[in-house]
Amino acid sequence: LGCGIIPKISIEFFSKPYVSIVWNPLVTTIAQEAAKDIYAGIRQWLHSFWNKLASCRDPIICIDSYQDGCHVSFLFRGKDLKRHYDAHDVLPIAAAQAAMLISGIKSRRAEPLNLVYEFDPQTAKWFPSYATLKDGRLVSNRNFLIALEQHPTGLSIGIHKGKKKLPRRK
Repeated sequence: LGCGIIPKISIEFFSKPYVSIVWNPLVTTIAQEAAKDIYAGIRQWLHSFWNKLASCRDPIICIDSYQDGCHVSFLFRGKDLKRHYDAHDVLPIAAAQAAMLISGIKSRRAEPLNLVYEFDPQTAKWFPSYATLKDGRLVSNRNFLIALEQHPTGLSIGIHKGKKKLPRRK
């Protein structure tokens, strides 16, 4: 492990690389024992990898995958082992959240190309950091991304497009 290089992990599993991040679908779609062994192997390898990071200064680990035509990245920052273990434990939840966010963006007639998630150790949750869209726009408002991720696609989140202003209530 050369600490001068930012390590990057690309997880690819069969034709659906996202399945190796999202644990439950993997277990239910492939034989139970084989799926457990695959997940345990990935988990064991990552835990040994986290231990090797102790000698690096401010490492950034990126686990990449694809979901519905969108490149999804999960960033692990620093060398705090407990933080990485905690982040990895809830990674399947983050992967499911990312899938919901991609669906939410697409339901608003936009095409996400890249989506980046970062782990917040205070809340022990993954949050979207930013998204890039096919038309070149960058969505960096975390609150907007979180709202898209957590609200059903049929609900309005009070955003309008164009110069038309909404009337104020009195």
